[in-house]
Amino acid sequence: MSNFVKATFFKEFHILKNRGRSFVFSVAMFFIFITGITVFMNREQGFNITNEVVYIQLYMGIIGFLYSMSFWSEKVTGTLEYTLSNGVRLRSFVICKIMFNLIVGLCTSISSWLLIMAIFKHIDYISTIMALCAYTVIAFPYGIINGIAMTCYRKGIASIFQYISLAIIFSSILSIKFISNNLNNVYFIYTTIAIVIILWVISLLMLLSSNEEKAILTEIE
Repeated sequence: MSNFVKATFFKEFHILKNRGRSFVFSVAMFFIFITGITVFMNREQGFNITNEVVYIQLYMGIIGFLYSMSFWSEKVTGTLEYTLSNGVRLRSFVICKIMFNLIVGLCTSISSWLLIMAIFKHIDYISTIMALCAYTVIAFPYGIINGIAMTCYRKGIASIFQYISLAIIFSSILSIKFISNNLNNVYFIYTTIAIVIILWVISLLMLLSSNEEKAILTEIE
């Protein structure tokens, strides 16, 4: 299994490296957009980076995570079938790829924090740790949902799962933003917890219901 993990990480790294420029450009553009829109929306109240750093880092982590996912290519090139035919379990395959994506997202989130420190002359380690923990809790089940959907379901159904899980994940980030502005509002706290639990339950059910036969026999179209 350790050799499989190393091989998967090596392959995923080179796939990401081959489209490194487009990845960096897309992430950089989104950082400029999300930071700019955050500053603009808070201009009347007075922009305070301390209140927004978690929000920005969460978005950047998720964006890095999304841009590094490559499950469709596994089906198109036949890599998935080859991997499973060599005795690798589908669940191990999906989780291993998601772990790589998770690391990419963590690096993206940390990089955005370093840029924020440089731009706004702001250092807040506690907020950074909170953002990274929240990102991990949200991104991992999202990755499982989409990894299983893209390997075991047709493209149309997988796209529906993507849209639903994206709506859930960005709703949870917005809820976290409301919590940071309304720490005494229990409603927002419970809402966020409920959303995250739903995400984890869906991912667990999809992971348990997946199997190698379904992944191999299901065509993309």
